[in-house]
Amino acid sequence: MKGHAKESPRCPRRCRRRGAVLVEFALVGTLFFMLCLTAVEFARFSMIHHLVDNGAYEAARAGIVPGATAADVQNTALDYLAHGFVNGTTVVVNPAVIDEDTPEVTVTVSVPFNENSWGVPQYFTGVTVTATATLRAERFRGN
Repeated sequence: MKGHAKESPRCPRRCRRRGAVLVEFALVGTLFFMLCLTAVEFARFSMIHHLVDNGAYEAARAGIVPGATAADVQNTALDYLAHGFVNGTTVVVNPAVIDEDTPEVTVTVSVPFNENSWGVPQYFTGVTVTATATLRAERFRGN
């Protein structure tokens, strides 16, 4: 056989192919793991976005019922986000004092993504996820 490498009896063809498989895995494996880690980061960002959105809404709901206080609203938001393992939460309640004449309650929740990523954040570095919910109060205005 002219032009073909002669197979040695000690190392068959598949033995010589081992190095090529290792190089292929190094190239494809790196891209595959990078894609997987990117998917995890985007999924965590989406999860935090929805948790912040729902946390602001739930806190606003807690503030519109009769007898609610701004501290109740803040605690509701913090408890809701704590169940999703969200850290560094900032909750702003407007108005700061909720009484019987308060027509609506606005809650703004902010969370820095850097403190909540499951890995080293590459795509959302320095991003703060913020959501605001405003609900009208449910107070009876009797005659």
